[in-house]
Amino acid sequence: KGIVTKARFFTEGEKQIVLDKQIEILEEIIPAYRKFMTNGQIEVTLSPYYHPILPLLYNTKIAKEANPKVVLPKANFIYPQDSKAQIEEAVKFYKSKFGSIPLGMWPSEQSVSEHILPLIIQSGINWIVTDEAILFKSLRKRRRNTRLLYQPHLLKRKDGNLNIIFRDRVLSDLISFVYHSWRTEDAVGDLMKNLENIVNVFKEQNVLVTVAMDGENAWEYYPGDGHDFLNSLYQRLSESKIIKTVTVSEYLKEHPAKQEIKYLACGSWIYGEFGKWIGNYYKDKAWECLAKARKELDNLTGLSDEIVKKAFKQIYIAEGSDWFWWYGEDHGDFDELFRMHLSNFYTIIGKDTPEYLKAPL
Repeated sequence: KGIVTKARFFTEGEKQIVLDKQIEILEEIIPAYRKFMTNGQIEVTLSPYYHPILPLLYNTKIAKEANPKVVLPKANFIYPQDSKAQIEEAVKFYKSKFGSIPLGMWPSEQSVSEHILPLIIQSGINWIVTDEAILFKSLRKRRRNTRLLYQPHLLKRKDGNLNIIFRDRVLSDLISFVYHSWRTEDAVGDLMKNLENIVNVFKEQNVLVTVAMDGENAWEYYPGDGHDFLNSLYQRLSESKIIKTVTVSEYLKEHPAKQEIKYLACGSWIYGEFGKWIGNYYKDKAWECLAKARKELDNLTGLSDEIVKKAFKQIYIAEGSDWFWWYGEDHGDFDELFRMHLSNFYTIIGKDTPEYLKAPL
């Protein structure tokens, strides 16, 4: 409390106190998740390990399928095996922390495409979540159809089946971008009213309404970091006689998907495309730098398995989505870190860092 009151001019000792407290809190997260999972209160999903946009790792040309007008990098990035590796590493980590096989996946930025579905199915994942825009693109529906939206869709492939859950973008965006400026009771009341209206429309049909906010960024704009809003919302949901909160796996067990979807369109939660990660000069330049580095691994010989593993780690980190998200928006720290990981890669394999990585892209 004294440090908070002081507000600035902290001593090194005070900084260390804050850092130690942060580590202490972080170490409590996984045990808390385990406890709530055991109690049946939550279901923990996974995302690809370093948060890459899986379709773009598979092949950057997939961006054209979502938006034919996108300007692609000069060097195409085609590494399906990296998409597979990012999924496998996430599953391995999940098992090590929770002692069980994950059933649900949240693809990074809700980014999906037909190409990555076999990789997800092969990993043992039972369901994924993405945006409603992908559903309507897949079904070629021009108008929003909540009857189709509020149910799981089963996708059958030769490798197995996968349940696709599509989020209600309207409700999700209200929480992400609107309610933070409202009084808490008004915001919670409005959300409950929206949910109750859905119940009244669908009566006894046991529909699944999915609120899925991609990112943790909303809460910093709420009073009390969103605690007041969430506590009030959870209280109202607990007291409701007509709304039942469930995990996705609970719902699928009681209500297996009846609606089959033959094809899944590609895209993300942002406008149903990939424009936040590819398509402008700086984002494309970053992809070109990554492609050149990744190509080095195709022809490497004479390096130990340990060195190769370390080199791949730097590549996998550089495949993360956030580097590309911020390129073109004057975020120098992200540029510096991205170039650092690629520079580390060249050092690890015993080559000089290219000159183009020594200055901001």
